[in-house]
Amino acid sequence: MPQTSLDNLALQYDYDAGADGWKTGVDQNWVKTDAWTLPNVIDQRNVAPAGAFGLRHLVGSAGSGLFSGHNNELAAWDDQNSVWIFVTPNIGAKVFDQALGLDRRWDGTAWQPISQAIAQAANITISNAHLGATIELDTTGAARDVTIPQESSDALHDGFFFYVVNNSGTNNVTFTLTGLTTRGIAAMAADRQALRIVKAGTDTWISS
Repeated sequence: MPQTSLDNLALQYDYDAGADGWKTGVDQNWVKTDAWTLPNVIDQRNVAPAGAFGLRHLVGSAGSGLFSGHNNELAAWDDQNSVWIFVTPNIGAKVFDQALGLDRRWDGTAWQPISQAIAQAANITISNAHLGATIELDTTGAARDVTIPQESSDALHDGFFFYVVNNSGTNNVTFTLTGLTTRGIAAMAADRQALRIVKAGTDTWISS
């Protein structure tokens, strides 16, 4: 029988030579390996569907029934043994959510959708949905405001980041930090085509 569970995917190894009971453990190792090699899931849900070959889901924040006790874990169906196999994610783990059509990244608290690019034709307030997003400001009309909410209302973790690309050519992009000083990112001039905005700490944002 295996003696050790590895830290990353909880794969079992160090089987004793000649020991019984290899099948279930080895089957489950392969299910976990397959689930994370090119990770994609059907959706995120709290209740397990009927098991079927190849099913993979993210468990929601309130798992129940067969998903009870496995909040936010990746669930993969082991068809040979007719059980759900669960893997606890490490911070930074990423999967593709087929239902959303977006990647999600585990930030230690939730599976955050990662928007790839947002063509923004109006003012915008930053939220968790914009983790890693590239916000493209429109090429016509007035300058657009990108509002970064203050700490008490943003729920954004340290290290949260997004990009802004100024396609206006002439219009500046104004950054408004609600209730705070602008901390050096008050505006993006026409000659500064892109900025990376990072939350460095409580009510502290930096740009590069």
